[in-house]
Amino acid sequence: MSPLLWPILAAVRFILALIVAGSHLRWFFPNNHLAITLERLSSIVAVIGFLIISGFSIAASYARQPAGFYGRRALRIIPLYLLAIAAGALCTTFFGGRVAVADGSAFGPPSLGLVLQNVFFLQGFTTSSMLTNGVIWSLSIEVLFYLLTPLLARLSQTSLLLLAGSSLALFVAASWFALPKYPDMQGGLAFVLLGWCWLAGFIAYRHAKWLEASAGVLVCSLLALTTYALNLELHWPVTLVLVAVAIGIGDRLRGPRRLGEVLNLLGDASYPLYLFHLPFFFILTGLKLHWSGFAYLGAAVVLAVVLDRCYDQPIKHLARHLWPSLK
Repeated sequence: MSPLLWPILAAVRFILALIVAGSHLRWFFPNNHLAITLERLSSIVAVIGFLIISGFSIAASYARQPAGFYGRRALRIIPLYLLAIAAGALCTTFFGGRVAVADGSAFGPPSLGLVLQNVFFLQGFTTSSMLTNGVIWSLSIEVLFYLLTPLLARLSQTSLLLLAGSSLALFVAASWFALPKYPDMQGGLAFVLLGWCWLAGFIAYRHAKWLEASAGVLVCSLLALTTYALNLELHWPVTLVLVAVAIGIGDRLRGPRRLGEVLNLLGDASYPLYLFHLPFFFILTGLKLHWSGFAYLGAAVVLAVVLDRCYDQPIKHLARHLWPSLK
């Protein structure tokens, strides 16, 4: 029997990606039952869950092997990210430059300047995300935390708690003001307001008892989002509980190696599913295939697996062969 902590977290990442994809599926199928069900779990809370798991995972990665950390992170995110930028830039180009969603809104290609700034993870700082692939707004937060990880690793738990608490307080307070949505924020505001999520995961990993740490993360997150002034979807607490339970008890669970492999496969598909579902939905709509919402989402999952196995994994394998320090 093999440990299941990381496979379980991988599967949770896949579920979070499905929640975000389901929320966007409603742009194209507003009455689709599957999309409504996934949207009720809250896409913004799913992103919060992503950030918590990211902080937890990065703390583990850096603790195990500080050497080559930046190279490993770059290899993890950049190949698929650059392809997702291209997909977002080009997904409406071949359909008269515009693709309409169910409410009649039409989306066109972003400007070259916007694309270039997104390439360098400047969305949220000097510009917004491209509308045709708005989910990439969260990647700039992740990347900045990657860059700061060696510094954060030197801080005490008390210092990290102070930083996380300050961000959490600002997150709640900011919800009472008329601010742009997270994909439209600039000046690093999203990084400041959501920094507590990533730091919560980072702090949880460094805590001696993960069950206790995950309970603390869950309680703080539930309290923060309960006092959040903006409306959240109906079942948002379920999403937070799922993340906290996975962190809290995942290390206590054991299972067949084959089960771990299947869960890891889902986790590997989560990143391309998150990055590519929206441009893919635009392409399917532009092609006028008249598929169902279920077929849209199923095809996006298949595409994510193909991108992982046929594009991302070969690039990683080659890079690790050429530079063994990236293993």
